[in-house]
Amino acid sequence: MNTNSEAYNKAYKLVQDYACNHVSTSSCCCGGTRSLTGPTGPTGPTGPIGPAGGPTGPTGPTGLTGPTGPTGPTGPTGPTGETGPAPALTVAPVETALAGEAANVAIAPNGDGYQLTFTIPEGPTGPANGLNAYGGLYNTSSQSLTLTQSNAETVELGNELPGANLTTNGGDNAVGITEDGDYEIDYRIVVTLQGAETLTVAVNDGASEVTGTSQSRSLTASQATVIAGSTIATLNNGDSLTITVTPGNNVNGSIDGASLIVKKLN
Repeated sequence: MNTNSEAYNKAYKLVQDYACNHVSTSSCCCGGTRSLTGPTGPTGPTGPIGPAGGPTGPTGPTGLTGPTGPTGPTGPTGPTGETGPAPALTVAPVETALAGEAANVAIAPNGDGYQLTFTIPEGPTGPANGLNAYGGLYNTSSQSLTLTQSNAETVELGNELPGANLTTNGGDNAVGITEDGDYEIDYRIVVTLQGAETLTVAVNDGASEVTGTSQSRSLTASQATVIAGSTIATLNNGDSLTITVTPGNNVNGSIDGASLIVKKLN
């Protein structure tokens, strides 16, 4: 058998079959006439939807949080609310600080309100007591008067008032001074004369009138009159104070109450 001749025939047969199936021609080497391929026809209608597939699969994991978006615009202001009740305000007892420290006020919550606490420093030490010496005499009984023109008559003062650093002796109707200084002198008498007359009342230091104590009054007959005065005078240790009355003319009468009070001011 001729091997080359068989191989040739097989190859030729393969070429011939391919040409008949794949080459468009009016005549075919494999016998018969082959028509040309016409144009593609229109697409047919969509067929019905097929049955649903299997069950939904499990939800996948949550994705990463995205970035925060920009801040939106500020909304409109809401209406004003009702006014609330005023807080109660109380004041605590004042506290005292040392002299020279600053004054202060503290405020602290207290229930529904607040409490103020004031701290006030002490003031400087004041001067020594101005009444280191004081005292006096008085009389409430009636003293008959038989007065001679221009002659001074001493008023009776038989009762002592409480005092310190003064001598008060009702026996001589005098208040004695034991310390030098400035003194306040207060005196008062209730006098009745039987005739209309001028009467001078004064506080005497020995035989001399104490400046600022003398006053003259025109009295109506048989009418009780209050004569009182007050002054400040510089006195010295050893001075002796009395009240005297001096008439313009001879006259009779009475004194129905009198007092002499002396207070040291420095």
